[in-house]
Amino acid sequence: MSFQIANAFLWEQLHQSIIYDFEGKAIAEKNFCEFDNNFMFLPSLSEATLISALHCKLNAIIHENSMVDVISLKDTVDDLDYNFVNTDFEYPMLMDIKDWLGELSFWEKPWWYRRDFSTFDNIAESKEEHRVTHLKSVITLLRYLKVQELIT
Repeated sequence: MSFQIANAFLWEQLHQSIIYDFEGKAIAEKNFCEFDNNFMFLPSLSEATLISALHCKLNAIIHENSMVDVISLKDTVDDLDYNFVNTDFEYPMLMDIKDWLGELSFWEKPWWYRRDFSTFDNIAESKEEHRVTHLKSVITLLRYLKVQELIT
């Protein structure tokens, strides 16, 4: 099952993604929003950051009794191989979300640590937007819990 999850993430989510960092965020979101490509938002566009994020994300989404220890990327234009081996699950290339996006991030942890297929993080434009969005998510959670209480 872990292989199927990893494969689905790589081919259905990651394939043909548009990758950008904070500097390119506004340009990418403006120019590519009409296309059906997935966005991958990273702290930097280095190969080390990309391969670390992929390694971390794959280990976050697969089953807990499985692990990905090696990730390899091949640059077919320059005929270069990038290999990342990690069994201690430490990722010095990946920033904490508060250090990366600041206090207005909508999430508590970056996408590479979340157990979903997301490859994107976003930030509020103001403290007010952050507060309102947080309140809406709390209300949604409370409604969900109330429905679950009624079902059981």
